[in-house]
Amino acid sequence: MSTVTDNRKNTLTTLVAAFVLINFTASSVLAATGISDYRYTVSLSRAGILVAVILAAYFVGSALYRRKINTKLLITVTISAGSAIVFVMLDLIRYSLFPPMIQSTELYTRIGVFIFLSVFSIYIIDEYSRMRIETGKAQVMSELAYSDALTGLLNRQVLNETEQQIRAMSESCYIIQLDINDLKLVNDIHGHKEGDRHIKGAASVILDSFYELGTCFRSGGDEFMVISKIRAKEKEVKDAIERMHTLVDHYNYEEHPPIPLRIAAGYALCSNPSVDLDNAEIAADKFMYADKKKLKEKSAAENRDAKK
Repeated sequence: MSTVTDNRKNTLTTLVAAFVLINFTASSVLAATGISDYRYTVSLSRAGILVAVILAAYFVGSALYRRKINTKLLITVTISAGSAIVFVMLDLIRYSLFPPMIQSTELYTRIGVFIFLSVFSIYIIDEYSRMRIETGKAQVMSELAYSDALTGLLNRQVLNETEQQIRAMSESCYIIQLDINDLKLVNDIHGHKEGDRHIKGAASVILDSFYELGTCFRSGGDEFMVISKIRAKEKEVKDAIERMHTLVDHYNYEEHPPIPLRIAAGYALCSNPSVDLDNAEIAADKFMYADKKKLKEKSAAENRDAKK
């Protein structure tokens, strides 16, 4: 729960807030159902009020000392505690002035307890809702910081951090470099909207093909990288690449892009990431460009056959 110092991790405050809310709910239900009367629960309510008032006073005092105040909490404390004190004082005055005529010395005290607990309960519910919203926003911001906005894959920043982490490892892994063929041609002829669709289609295919093998990143405009899990087998890498080509064919059949999607792939074993990670990435890149050339030649041959 947020306090005047906005420390949402204060366990003591959370426990007191929970007690106030549970006490109010229990007292109201018992009174409404006729099981018990406020006179039998007012002692517990007073204890809750006392603890909450002391705690609230401490936080307000601390916030004033630090010149950092939560206005909403200050208003809540003032209204709830002030109401409780005023109504208790009214009961004391009634009893002092008319003791023989007073059958119940706690009429106004009950009203004060009800106001105190009601106001604090409303504040707690409102703060809880606000915290949920802020937590959701923080999660979204965190995802935006580490995810590529277009594809949803992990971005270059996370790739750089991951590379630093695996450099400290001595276990082998595979580096897979991937590149979309003819993306510039798609952008030049059909516009960047179609180019974005091409990239998103490629990202979806890559993620579906490699998610069991390792972690997928968008490393550049038309470039992607996969870092395999530790001690992956070469057969697993080949199977994932083959699965990717199958999914590419399926994507072209289903989506009918104006220029067929083609993804070039190259991989290399990184035996010791602390030493040869850079060399593995260069080797994988080299094989990827060789595959890219083959795909271009295949596409050119298909186009010539289509014109015959």
